[in-house]
Amino acid sequence: MYEIVSPRADPTRHGSAANLILRMQENRSHLPPGARGAVAALALLLMAAAILPAFRGLLFVPVCALSAMAVLTFALDRHARSTPASEHLELADGFVSHRDRNGRESRMAAAGAQLDIAGCNDETIRLILRSRNTAIEIGRCLGWQERREVALVLNAALTQAGACTDLPTAVSRSAWA
Repeated sequence: MYEIVSPRADPTRHGSAANLILRMQENRSHLPPGARGAVAALALLLMAAAILPAFRGLLFVPVCALSAMAVLTFALDRHARSTPASEHLELADGFVSHRDRNGRESRMAAAGAQLDIAGCNDETIRLILRSRNTAIEIGRCLGWQERREVALVLNAALTQAGACTDLPTAVSRSAWA
């Protein structure tokens, strides 16, 4: 998911306004109660199916079934507790600033920035913001549909800022319509 923060003046910039502030975050939905019930029913069925071999002396089967359910429960709990990947992109004062999911910050002049789209189809699309000596991949935490939308928004913002944007017309009109 991505959010376009409305451009507003930042007091630390002495009244200058940002052209674009874009917050991108991995889309993460939590396990709904119905799905939790389904996982619990699956665990009960797996344990019930493992009882018959246990009566025949095959104790390894219920141990494996219990281990599989414990690993699944651990993975779901760990995923729910982890923070989603996010990125922050700001176009202001003639510069593009980007902070990735690891906290690394990159900065380049907007005047020489160009948005390149790499990938042979929609599912493998990559957005790369390039300047003369810097290249930043943006939108890694987004799905391919959101990357398409972000490409169009960022291209419009770079055009407004006077950057050299070269979003292919065929891609922006026909394939992404």
